[in-house]
Amino acid sequence: MIIRAHRRGRVSSLRAATAAAAAATVVGGLLSGCSVSDEQLRPGVAAQVGDDEITLDEIDEAIDVACGFFADEERAGFPRSLARQQFVSALVQRSAAAQALEEEGLAVGAAYEQAAGAIETQNAQIPADQRAPFILLNEAAVFVDAAARALGEAAFDEEGEVPADPAITTQRGGTELASWIEANDVEINPVFRLTVADGQVVADTGGASVAVSDFARATLLDPLTASAEQVADTADLLPASQLCGAAPEA
Repeated sequence: MIIRAHRRGRVSSLRAATAAAAAATVVGGLLSGCSVSDEQLRPGVAAQVGDDEITLDEIDEAIDVACGFFADEERAGFPRSLARQQFVSALVQRSAAAQALEEEGLAVGAAYEQAAGAIETQNAQIPADQRAPFILLNEAAVFVDAAARALGEAAFDEEGEVPADPAITTQRGGTELASWIEANDVEINPVFRLTVADGQVVADTGGASVAVSDFARATLLDPLTASAEQVADTADLLPASQLCGAAPEA
């Protein structure tokens, strides 16, 4: 899930602002979460992933820092809700990957350690006091990719032969991760308007949190398919309090 904003020649993105692992995008689309009613999650919980709990405070603290960076940089504003969706999706995927590895008695390989070790350097252009949320997203992407590769290699090994192409093993691991999520309790707070369709995490346009006013409908975006132009147009409609980054110029 990539958040983009474009206005007057400027482009801003939580992923673009950092050096996220591109291979994790392949895996990310294979992971899923189940949207539930507010009564099924304890207050303050953003998502429940098996035995793990992701709190709303954890999400909003990261968003406050990340959006503060974009505002300080005078990056074109984009809906804060899209940033929240990205963080929730990333942390749900990482949690699922970690638990799937643990259940199989597996660990991420040396490639993960090397990639994770480079994340701090890759984000060196961001002030130290604003770096944590970007490192969080980068590490989650790297970890999910490494976990998928480990799970894929293990699955192929059980069948007798591991393909030499890491992309094949990573794709197979993504399928294994998706199967883990289907077999375990994964609940996402409907406030984030995320649900699952055909094994994909998509915008929830029919759940309990769907906005009903004309203004709300006009500003409801699909975080996975929204174009840069749609994001920028929506940002023009929102008050500064609902933007991540600088408010559009009058």
